[in-house]
Amino acid sequence: MKEEFLHYLWKTKNVPGNNLSLTDGRKIKINSYGQHNYDSGPDFSNASIKLDGIDWIGNIEMHIKSSDWYAHNHHLDSAYDNVILHVVYEHDKEVFVNQEVMPTLELINFIPLSHFEHYSKIISNQKWIPCLDLLKTVETFHIENQIEFAVFQRLERKVELILQRFKELNFDLNKLIIENTAAILGAKVNRLPMIELTQAIPTNLYFKESIENLTALIFEIANILPENSEESYVNELKLIGEFYRKKHQLSQLNPSSWKYFGIRAPGFPPFRLAQFAVLMSNPKFFDFLVCPIEEWITWFLNEKFNLDTYWETHYHFDVSTKPHKGQISNITKELILINVIVPIMYCWGVYQQKDSLTDNALQILEMCTSESNNCISNWKKNGLNPISAKDSQGLLELKNEFCDKKKCLSCKIGHQLFKQ
Repeated sequence: MKEEFLHYLWKTKNVPGNNLSLTDGRKIKINSYGQHNYDSGPDFSNASIKLDGIDWIGNIEMHIKSSDWYAHNHHLDSAYDNVILHVVYEHDKEVFVNQEVMPTLELINFIPLSHFEHYSKIISNQKWIPCLDLLKTVETFHIENQIEFAVFQRLERKVELILQRFKELNFDLNKLIIENTAAILGAKVNRLPMIELTQAIPTNLYFKESIENLTALIFEIANILPENSEESYVNELKLIGEFYRKKHQLSQLNPSSWKYFGIRAPGFPPFRLAQFAVLMSNPKFFDFLVCPIEEWITWFLNEKFNLDTYWETHYHFDVSTKPHKGQISNITKELILINVIVPIMYCWGVYQQKDSLTDNALQILEMCTSESNNCISNWKKNGLNPISAKDSQGLLELKNEFCDKKKCLSCKIGHQLFKQ
């Protein structure tokens, strides 16, 4: 037996509220099961029970064995002094609080072992997701409900991270936007050096310098320009970048920070940095929180964000390629919308208590097409076909935060399977 399984049975009311007796024989009625507490302290708060004809309101603590109360040192923590009921799978020891016996409810005779065995079989499955073999037996409604729930959990989780970083940046909203955009353009491989880059350049320079000067400065700070080049464009970048770096007394990154292995050419750091410079030099990019959302989205998706013509035949310095578009692709734009604009807009809506912004963030997710990656491909193989980015974001959260962490007891799909 696992304690989390007891939590699941309790909060889903799979433990009867009537006809119960404590370990001392007294009758007890559960008026309210309480609210599940995921933080420190008793497991359920604001519960209500009727005992000896009196209604008691307080907290409930759950354990596999009564003796776990002492094993977990609850007897030394005053936060547990207001527990009104100790719910255990097996009663093996009396618990005393303030020199009085804690009312204890033993569940061993109320929980069919087959329920736990069914749960254990699912949770121990080593396939891509624990319920892979049973997923098709769950009604579409419950799956869609869980995906919707996962989307909001993902956004709320990101809100916490963004607000924390917002405070660390001394509430500089523009810096937050710059940093998050750089991180997404860097992808997993070059995320850290891209963030380091934004930390090395003062925010005001993004709005003060021309696109040519800003581009040169970004490359110079990235320390990615070749020392000796036969291309005039590269030499000009070096000359301008070095001038502005010295003028503002800025430090350079370690050139070994940048990675190329395993990256397709359009994702090479020089090409991504050129795209980053073009985005950061356009003031309208920062206006998504104040512009009418339809107007801003139309502008962003239709704006070419053309790079210097040099990048039409290069992804790297001094290495020519076949001609290609030297601009920001629609795929990259949608990545920015999904991973920068949406979370910051949703976070700002929460921070400013503006429902219109949180609604706009969800609207953008519904407008964007589903993401394409290994995780989404696997979901498709198993019968789930996301249409919008809202769907794919929900599926990513479901896989990463529920399936991988075996949180089946917190999943609406899992709840349906445990009923079978």
